[in-house]
Amino acid sequence: MKRILITAVAAFALFVPAALADISSDMQKLASDAKTAHDTVIADAQKVASDAQSLMGTKDKASAKTLLQADMQKLQSDRQAAHATLQADRQQLQTADQAARQALQALKQGFHK
Repeated sequence: MKRILITAVAAFALFVPAALADISSDMQKLASDAKTAHDTVIADAQKVASDAQSLMGTKDKASAKTLLQADMQKLQSDRQAAHATLQADRQQLQTADQAARQALQALKQGFHK
């Protein structure tokens, strides 16, 4: 019985903090990437708005259209890239969460033996 308890405590000391550290770092990465994505998309949207405002009343409609289409394409591209990055971050966080849950479950099973 004493050996099982020592083994369980050792497992807890080794596996659970590592699993929780993984979750913490993954959450920080997700938060950082979300802020970066937000800032990038906001900057792109502000550029579209600024260019649209500056082009009001212009006679050269073709150039205005080309400029705004390029701005919108950049906005859409940045938004899609951000979405893909955030989705990958969320998947990594879910994987770390599952690993932590498995470590805790293994520890619980060790106590019940």
